[in-house]
Amino acid sequence: MRRPHLITAAVAASLLTGCGPKSDLQLDLRAVGITVPRIVTPAIQLVPRAATPPPVALPPLPPIIDFLPPPAPTPEPNVSPPPPPPAPACPKAPQFAVAAKPATPDVPHPPAPGTYVQSTLGAFSGAPGTPSSGSLVGTTTVVVAALPVATTSVGQQVESWKVQRTDSATKSSSVEVYQLVHPSSAGASATAPGIYLVGLVWSDPVRGDLTFQPSTNGLEVLPVPVQVANNDTQYIGSATDPNTTTTLELTRNVRARKTVDACGILVDTYTVQMSGTLTSPGIQRQVVWNLQLATAYGAADVEDSFSLTDVSGGFTWVRTVRNTSLPKDVA
Repeated sequence: MRRPHLITAAVAASLLTGCGPKSDLQLDLRAVGITVPRIVTPAIQLVPRAATPPPVALPPLPPIIDFLPPPAPTPEPNVSPPPPPPAPACPKAPQFAVAAKPATPDVPHPPAPGTYVQSTLGAFSGAPGTPSSGSLVGTTTVVVAALPVATTSVGQQVESWKVQRTDSATKSSSVEVYQLVHPSSAGASATAPGIYLVGLVWSDPVRGDLTFQPSTNGLEVLPVPVQVANNDTQYIGSATDPNTTTTLELTRNVRARKTVDACGILVDTYTVQMSGTLTSPGIQRQVVWNLQLATAYGAADVEDSFSLTDVSGGFTWVRTVRNTSLPKDVA
């Protein structure tokens, strides 16, 4: 019973003492082919992923420069222009007032067409060819108008509208054009549902003239359903007008809900914060643009803060407009 242990011990002793056979050990080796990438590279990288095609183009719009109202007539020499109308009296909402409609995460339709008066606060400085500084306090007339409904080549429904602002005191007018892109089952060919800025044009003695109508699908202002940002770069977009070579680059973040006091009536909104750069030939300006969108009323813009600052310094233009009445409901 103990013999195997004795043999093992003897062999071990002979190996330790260098005793044993004196002939060389012969090994017979053969070559085996090995494909190295299949060992060191994950299999998922061996098959390239197919490129995702870009979404189809959204329906085109007519030239937005045509949306601007005709310029105000030039006053006769030695005739002073009429003073601006006083801002309407604007009471505050009662302490325990609540909004008639809570903001909704869905936006099933654009804002209802209508005409509104917005109170205006702001000022400018360093504008070339104008007084070095001035006030923007007063009122602004806002006209919301529907544009034709269209469908993309993959059957995605798109509703468009324009927001025209006119300030008779400063002889300034501007138009913003938006598109509400509805959800679609077209997969990667569809555009992400949401509200997109697809045009911006203004004629202003202080800001100058601007036309921005990109050839792409525009810039996403609000995702639908609404998603509140969990960082500071929820969306970054850039678009260029091929005719004027004007480029608008924006970083957008949707923040928490906020109630806006529209002359004693509270409106529940989502806060959209945007910042970036507006570049046109010879001019580069920093943009800060905050919107209060009442999604229960088709994402009506009931408060709008917009500022422009020359990157090289010397010029600033800051304006905030706010509704003085409740947005209209869609009939």
